[in-house]
Amino acid sequence: MEIVFNDYSLSAQFETDEDFMDSLIKYTFPLLDMLKRCCSIVLKKYESYSLNVTSEISIYDLLTSNKYRGYPEFQKFRSLLADLSDTPYWEDEPKTARESIYSTRYTGIFSGVEPNCFSEAYEREKIILSIENEEFKEKTIAIKKDDNEDIVNNFYDLDSSVEILFQRKLISFSELLHSISNDIDISFYKHNEIIVIDKEFTNEEFTNEDLSKIISYFKNWKLGITEGTMLSRLTDSFDYKGMSYNELRITLDDREFRMFYKIFKSKYVFFNILVKDTRSTPEYIKEKTYNLINNYIRSQNKVK
Repeated sequence: MEIVFNDYSLSAQFETDEDFMDSLIKYTFPLLDMLKRCCSIVLKKYESYSLNVTSEISIYDLLTSNKYRGYPEFQKFRSLLADLSDTPYWEDEPKTARESIYSTRYTGIFSGVEPNCFSEAYEREKIILSIENEEFKEKTIAIKKDDNEDIVNNFYDLDSSVEILFQRKLISFSELLHSISNDIDISFYKHNEIIVIDKEFTNEEFTNEDLSKIISYFKNWKLGITEGTMLSRLTDSFDYKGMSYNELRITLDDREFRMFYKIFKSKYVFFNILVKDTRSTPEYIKEKTYNLINNYIRSQNKVK
């Protein structure tokens, strides 16, 4: 997957190099790590390294100065850029249509004779990679080409990227959920080294609207845990054969989506899912969840 680096997202917006480092750690590194696992390529302009991070320091300065050799964060930044840039410069093979006229709210109108990162992202896979910048906090960027307007997906952190990566089948359902729950301890039950919910969840069953709703519900469930304000419509508890466990309840347009989990101290372990047309949970699903949880408990006891 080709992703174009957004040169306009680096505009000397950071006060110090330490501020830039903090931003990399919080936003950029988790995103670049995920893109690396997805075998993505980040395309940049020849002049991208000359862009200023602060009023006095450029990316080139950070990557080459002896001052920063002892900073593991900057070394990681350089390593990730190298890993993600096997075909580094979009200028070598530009895709922008020279005969067309483009426009964005960041650039105004420009000719295809003078391409930039926006026109290149538009003509490639419609994804652009931004550094933290107040001007680029939206998940999409509108780009007009001649008389047609389309959107480019703007990746600036994990949350802005994972839904698109999942839609393109580059990450699993469990990876999607894990990436949006990094402030709580969750895990997913494996059977024969395969995560059960990944096996049970198939993209073809769900529209993009369904997926957005599932993500929204999951975020609200997570928020309820961290703030202690869990809504009863989001979760319910079972007591089956003397074992208690919970379900995360998500209502789609015409179906009910359920995710079954059990809390072990402060760890939330998800076991299986169910898509159903009825309100009640079938007996065989309760039995299946019960057995999966027992298998998990036995495996944990063996580890101890």
